[in-house]
Amino acid sequence: MAAARKLRIVTRDDDEALARLQDGIEEATGLAVEPELQEIEHGALIVEVVLEEPSSYPVTPPAPALVTRALETSHLDVDVLSSWVEERSGGPARPLRMTDSAEPFSRPENRALDRAAVDDVATAVWHPPAPSGGRSGVWELAVPFRRADRSTCIALCERDGYSYRFSTEEVARFRDYLESAV
Repeated sequence: MAAARKLRIVTRDDDEALARLQDGIEEATGLAVEPELQEIEHGALIVEVVLEEPSSYPVTPPAPALVTRALETSHLDVDVLSSWVEERSGGPARPLRMTDSAEPFSRPENRALDRAAVDDVATAVWHPPAPSGGRSGVWELAVPFRRADRSTCIALCERDGYSYRFSTEEVARFRDYLESAV
């Protein structure tokens, strides 16, 4: 499979954070990015992006580390957490639940579902343990998928425990599953 040049970036979270991040990266580096996964946690938005490679690129595209240096010297209010080149692989994985984007889940305020539908990007949200005990902390992942009829389906998954986060490879496998199942 093809390799992808990737960055993991954190910025403050608000309704325009993703668009501001994408525009800022393109302005600072001249490179377009495609968000693959975003996490919302404690007022921060953490985004994994793929650096797009135009087919007309005249030279070898810059390494993620060079892009990181360009962002560090820019005016953007971001921190680059990591940069790497990732080989794509893996087979399909089945999400726990799926719904049309208009159909609500049991939680009245589902930040992952809402942001995934609005931003059209897989979105993970950390739900800390309940202070009174009972429910343990969980990561929730919402993965949007556009059907052939242009309607949106969203797969929703949960994972117990803070340290085992969702990955972009899992998001790709969920999308593969959705393509075959929907």
